[in-house]
Amino acid sequence: MEKLRSIIGFLGVLAILFLCNAGLGFLVFAEGVELLPIGNLKTSLTAPPAGLRWRATKPQLVHAGESAHRYAARPCMVRLEDGTLLASLEWNAGEGASTVLFIESLDGGKSWSKPFEAKVPIDRADGGVMGLMNDGRILMACDRALGSNLGVVKNRSGKPLPKLIKKTGRRPDGKETEAYENYRYYSDTWITFSSDRGRTWSAGRKVEHETLMGSSLWTGARPAELADGTMVIPIDGYLSSDDMDGIWLSSGVLRSSDRGGTWKFSVVGQTDRKQGMVFSEPAMTELRDGRLVFMMRTQNRVIEEDQIPEEFRSGLYRSVSSDGGRTWSMPVRVLAGTHCSITQLGNGQLLCGWHRPIQYALSSDAGKTWTKPEPWFLGRDSHQGWYTNVEFYDDETAVAMLKDYGPHPNWIWACRLALVVDDPTEQTAARDGFPVGKSRVDQERNALLLSDYKYEWKIAGMAGYSGQDLQRIHTIDHAGQAIRTRVGGRGNYKAGMARLEAGRVVLAVCQQHKDYYTNPKNRTFSMVVYESPDSGRTWREIARPSIHAKEPSLTVTADGALLLTAQDFRLNGKRNEMWVCRSTDGGRTWDKALIPGRSYPRNVVVEQDGTLLFLRSKGAEKFELCRSGDHGKTWTFSEGLIDWRPEDISAFSEVSVLRLKSGNLLAALRHRRPVARSGAAPRGHRGHALARTMVTVSGDDGKTWSTPRPLTNTGEVHGNLLQLKDGRILVSYVNYHQPFGVCVVLSHDEGKTWNTDRRVQLSFSAVTATGNNGWPVSLELGDDRFLTCFANNAYPYDDPPTVTCETVQWKLPPSMQPTQLRSKK
Repeated sequence: MEKLRSIIGFLGVLAILFLCNAGLGFLVFAEGVELLPIGNLKTSLTAPPAGLRWRATKPQLVHAGESAHRYAARPCMVRLEDGTLLASLEWNAGEGASTVLFIESLDGGKSWSKPFEAKVPIDRADGGVMGLMNDGRILMACDRALGSNLGVVKNRSGKPLPKLIKKTGRRPDGKETEAYENYRYYSDTWITFSSDRGRTWSAGRKVEHETLMGSSLWTGARPAELADGTMVIPIDGYLSSDDMDGIWLSSGVLRSSDRGGTWKFSVVGQTDRKQGMVFSEPAMTELRDGRLVFMMRTQNRVIEEDQIPEEFRSGLYRSVSSDGGRTWSMPVRVLAGTHCSITQLGNGQLLCGWHRPIQYALSSDAGKTWTKPEPWFLGRDSHQGWYTNVEFYDDETAVAMLKDYGPHPNWIWACRLALVVDDPTEQTAARDGFPVGKSRVDQERNALLLSDYKYEWKIAGMAGYSGQDLQRIHTIDHAGQAIRTRVGGRGNYKAGMARLEAGRVVLAVCQQHKDYYTNPKNRTFSMVVYESPDSGRTWREIARPSIHAKEPSLTVTADGALLLTAQDFRLNGKRNEMWVCRSTDGGRTWDKALIPGRSYPRNVVVEQDGTLLFLRSKGAEKFELCRSGDHGKTWTFSEGLIDWRPEDISAFSEVSVLRLKSGNLLAALRHRRPVARSGAAPRGHRGHALARTMVTVSGDDGKTWSTPRPLTNTGEVHGNLLQLKDGRILVSYVNYHQPFGVCVVLSHDEGKTWNTDRRVQLSFSAVTATGNNGWPVSLELGDDRFLTCFANNAYPYDDPPTVTCETVQWKLPPSMQPTQLRSKK
């Protein structure tokens, strides 16, 4: 570990493996086997088993290390004979013995024990890797740094350390390279054993070998005892003092056929100064047929990397041995990445995990070809990541330990990889956001029909195609008479709405500036308040609160006041705050305040005790719960963790929440298409029309939330929840596909299921240059009558203001009356 700190501290990120072309020349093994020129990158052609695929589950934090040394935590994991997964997390080198922090899992990585410490009786060992002996004992190989002139390694070698020189070198073809002189690194390698699941360890035994100098071990370098008793340790180091002088690393295996008494070194990847290439960070696994698969990392030291083809700059090489590691096949570049770990899964496939970024791929042909890489992490915590250590558990499970990066370099996450039924629609439907259709066959057909449209021609991707289920036909019934009115004039846009006593309704709407599209200085909204004395038949303006705001919600609090929340839309503002305003005179005058937070809610809940609650997004994986005990004058904030499926983690917004009669909380949110599904698609392919509404439930007052599940198809968003007096739940949303317009559907079981086959469409609109209807809010008036307000892009872009605010008073059709719903259960 000291060596790791020193090299990376000086060189930045020195990639230690490296890709070469047919001009490499010849390499020679320590045991006399000639190595042919290294080959080119193999195309990734491997397919998962038919009907099944490996999928990463949501990672869990298993170690929040706080050491000041960013390399203190380096995960290494081994599966014991009884199925226990044992993982070492962090090393603390000490005199006479080193202290190692371990955890273990008895259920394949679903849960992990509390950390426990064990003493490894090797003086100042600062890192180790684990494998299994044939008798079930754990074999740990450790390295110990004795001195270096690079970084902070204390010199305990007794040898002089000259000053390291960094300079510019030159390849025979004239290309300039990074070059070094006088590098010194002294180390040794030890082994130790445990027979009690890592609680105690035997006295360390030094690995004596003369071939390799300055050796080191990496987290993927899992040692093994082969069937014939040969012990094998993947390792890197320097083949000569000249190689060490210039930091020219090579990789290979140490082999012992006398149970660790003596060792020989076989080269797998040998450094080549003429080409400017180094090999290191080895990983190895033993296949069930007895072959060994070896992976390495490369870097080319040419300074101007654009002088070298991308495929020859860095990557992971593969080599195979069929004779217990004595001789090895020609190394071939098979993956792009750094520092890997490999293991064979229960179905025979190889799993390789690596970083930059942390991801994985699978191979069905012993590593020759690999599936398309997939990420371990998704969402806000999806970052570069660092070292990955993977291990087989059973026929349907593998586990990875992932070292964090950035502000928490000593955090370690555990992530399970599960074998699940494959869903081909995820690929065929990728360009349309999410699979649409009642069956897999329908989803596949829809995906083909909805692909290749130019979604980006329309704002937010609203070309009218996403989310349509084209495998169905519909009947159009006249559901009854409605009363539709416009609130104010053109320019009124999104609104919040609340019902006071005696049927009086108050509506707050954000009004678009008349020069919104023609003058950048006027790209803002002001707030206007209206009231209706007759449940939405007529409207009159009553106030203009002096705020620039958008995305309003309106609530009647327990003390009879009106509460207005809105997105801060001040000119030149950073929009890191949210408006919260109160009116005690029915909306005519307002007390205005700002609270921290960029996001905003779709509604506010009034609890039985009069307290207020609203939810908004907190990054990609959490809710922020905002509560007030004084009718909105002051607020407290907490977080709620959402149990996202990894593949669904993405930005979300526009949260609507209800306190159900059961006591649970139900939330609906607008879920944006994950970047993993969008890839490099144009921006229009990731717009609002490729989002959907999802719902999630909390049974612990918002601390944790269930795995979100879709309420609507793609392109059906802006969900606003309303609990009816009889317990049913109504959600108002908008179609961002044909037929455009505002819709409502009902649930009679607290949001578990929704009657989406019997939706009521309250408005229709055509594709315009600016958009369509949206952001509906509904109120219950009684006798199955409702009032819904919504924004309408009613006028073309070249004739601003383009938007209006409309309301429609309507009644549930007979087919959606409570008695009809119950009869269909």
